[in-house]
Amino acid sequence: MVYEGFGQGRCNCNFMPAYPYAIGPRLGGAYRLTPKTVLRAGWGFVYGIANPINYLGSNTNVVGLGFNTLFFSAPAFGTPNTTLSKGYQYSVAAINAASLAPGIVPVAGAISNFPSPWFDRNGGRPPRINTWNISLQREVTPNLLVEAAYVGNRGVWEIAGDASNIELNNLNALSLQRVASFGLNVNNASDRSLLTSTFASGLPQQRGFQVPYQGFPMGATLAQALRPYPQFATIFTEFSPVGNSWYDALQAKVTKRFSHGLQLLTSFTWSKNLERGADINRGRGAPINDSLNYAVNKVLSPESQPFVIAISFTYQIPTPAALGKSRFVTQAFGGWQLGGIVSIGSGLPIKVATSTNNLSQLTFQSTFVNRVAGASRYLITGWIRAWATGVRRPHTTMTIAGGVCTMRKSIWQRASNTESG
Repeated sequence: MVYEGFGQGRCNCNFMPAYPYAIGPRLGGAYRLTPKTVLRAGWGFVYGIANPINYLGSNTNVVGLGFNTLFFSAPAFGTPNTTLSKGYQYSVAAINAASLAPGIVPVAGAISNFPSPWFDRNGGRPPRINTWNISLQREVTPNLLVEAAYVGNRGVWEIAGDASNIELNNLNALSLQRVASFGLNVNNASDRSLLTSTFASGLPQQRGFQVPYQGFPMGATLAQALRPYPQFATIFTEFSPVGNSWYDALQAKVTKRFSHGLQLLTSFTWSKNLERGADINRGRGAPINDSLNYAVNKVLSPESQPFVIAISFTYQIPTPAALGKSRFVTQAFGGWQLGGIVSIGSGLPIKVATSTNNLSQLTFQSTFVNRVAGASRYLITGWIRAWATGVRRPHTTMTIAGGVCTMRKSIWQRASNTESG
């Protein structure tokens, strides 16, 4: 076990060094095409807040940090382990002692949870947004202004791994390629049964497989033995900056300047927001379909709204002439304004359901249902359920075998035992 820091018993290093190059240049300009038309453009780097680390009392439990627990056992049955006059005999050094034994985990004969998160070495790097825009503004009348703009940005180094969003950095998932390297195929029913068989059953040994290390629990499955780190269950990361985001939008605005007591502003946005693993507000990241195939996880953001229109107005209520023009009346009843805003937008994306199969028992990661080939993605009026059960290979074309029960029309289907592609 290695401890961060400098000095005796430390690694003389920082696990996550601070990023020293977070420089954010900005450029902007405007050019008057005609007396009533202006072209504007801008570009810049914007950085987010670096990920804070709070080892003690944080959302993670880190082995080796904190205080030790001392136990006092009775020397024999019916004999007290101490008396009030003697008290418990211990030293402060024992409470604060740091174990540097590399064998502190895993526990022999058991599959251990990973003792602490795997801290990404680049976790000190703040997320960066590369943003730009170009707009055209036109004065139609002295009191009417219209503007249209293209706004885009690209996000990199966004946090994509923590205790609540492990799928993009599932370090201990079992890939189909690794399974195939052992001569097994998850599409074969016999091989699937073998992967879920325990060593206590003797079936893996009959096929030539042995436990990966001495002390491996015989009650564990062959699939567990084939994982990259068979001594551990799921290994999650903290502060892994591998998330990305993409945003492109057409933004239009119409402004009626104040006249006749009325000011009006109407804005319209047509946008598309994509993400790949980027975590939103700790645990609300984009869904991950295959943690071992990074490229395919570029999906619509859970926060994406394609269309949004907003209308705001301000109206200055005139003072009724019948009330006279005295100073008191003007102060009490004059200058009142009525304002309001109306916003209408598309709904947020509906997350595709997780596929109800036993894939997680074989590869230790979940996946989502496939879309029915040829069906429109905009006609979600029901679900198709297949009686057949089984597993699927991620990102392949599925062929349903067995009975199918339909409720109107659906664009999603459940994985089955047979597939093509």
